[in-house]
Amino acid sequence: MSKRRWAARTSTRRREDLVRASHDDVRRKLGLEVGALAADEEESAGSPSPPLQPARRTLTRASPATERSLSARVLQPAPAETEESPQTARILPILPAPMPRGELAELFSTVGYDKPLRRYQSLAIDAFEAAHSAGRRRAYLVMPPGSGKTVVGLEIARRLGNRTLCLGPNTAIQAQWVGQWASFRPAAVSAGTDSALNHHITALTYQAICDIDSHAPTLDEEVAALQSVDTGDRYLSADLKRKTRLLAVQGGHHEDLLAVLHPNGRHLLERIRSGGQWTVILDECHHLLEMWGYLLRAIVRELGPAVFLVGLTATPPTELDEKQAELYQELFGRADFEVATPAVVKEGNLAPYQELAYLTTPMAHEAEYIEGERIRFQELITAILDPHLGTVSFLAWFHSRYVERRSREGAEVD
Repeated sequence: MSKRRWAARTSTRRREDLVRASHDDVRRKLGLEVGALAADEEESAGSPSPPLQPARRTLTRASPATERSLSARVLQPAPAETEESPQTARILPILPAPMPRGELAELFSTVGYDKPLRRYQSLAIDAFEAAHSAGRRRAYLVMPPGSGKTVVGLEIARRLGNRTLCLGPNTAIQAQWVGQWASFRPAAVSAGTDSALNHHITALTYQAICDIDSHAPTLDEEVAALQSVDTGDRYLSADLKRKTRLLAVQGGHHEDLLAVLHPNGRHLLERIRSGGQWTVILDECHHLLEMWGYLLRAIVRELGPAVFLVGLTATPPTELDEKQAELYQELFGRADFEVATPAVVKEGNLAPYQELAYLTTPMAHEAEYIEGERIRFQELITAILDPHLGTVSFLAWFHSRYVERRSREGAEVD
């Protein structure tokens, strides 16, 4: 193989840009000369020194791997420098500015958690700090039950220094946020469950802000408009929850979704908007895949960059359809921090557990209650199947709608 072919196979430059070089030239340019052996000097006492002989240079051949990896230094010409730009400038992306400290930052700085944070809690806080420093307005943390997610969320709220709204799926979790804040001392920052948002930290349920106005004039109009297109659901239920879910899933704009909020929810939104910067913590956020999630996305879009959103969950969803994945990605994005249950157990902060089911015989009053419920359910089924119930019997209606696939007007549906 010729030297030029060898060079062409080990260089990314064009063939015409390569410089011919022998192996000895390559080794010299790579600095592989390893000293010189001087001429033998034989000195004897009283005898004149012999004339100096030229030094003999000895070259040590590098391994083929070394020559291949370093050949670009010799074979690739140096880039030409221009007068205007001696070096090619590296263009770095412009990152958004981090959210500034909130108006309550000084007050929040006077309180602190009365216990040392656990190691993984500190790591979760570090992940939040990294997201905040990068200019993001989101932090998504995945931590198992019992690992102290509430403490982490409250510490994030304390560091941001904003008024804080904690949302959860039920009143038990709502009370947990207020109760946990009592462990931050001294009691200079108030926490409560008043929807008037009079406290520095307010804990509410998702229903408080995602309440739907059953008399919203635009609700039926929006659903009818979606039905006129191809929604994929020909049989709209009269149930308000299903109608709202359909409206959201089929791509209603956030203005349309805000229009169906209950007046209490709209007033709450107005109070948040007029209150400056906010920290909104979404606990058990894996619940936000349908109605609550779409409404909260509309609210977050409406509030804009004045809100820092913190998502906390122990069970991130794994099976999502396309629209749910899009919704979850917009609300939270990738997880900034995850810790597995075995890791928390290993740290000694969570007892090892195994879910077991114990089958027991009901007590007398429990058996009586179960039997009463069975009878009530049987009476309900009997009443539904009564052919004289309603203008059309249930079985006839079911057969027409779901077997023959006919509309209310009798037309066959594809």
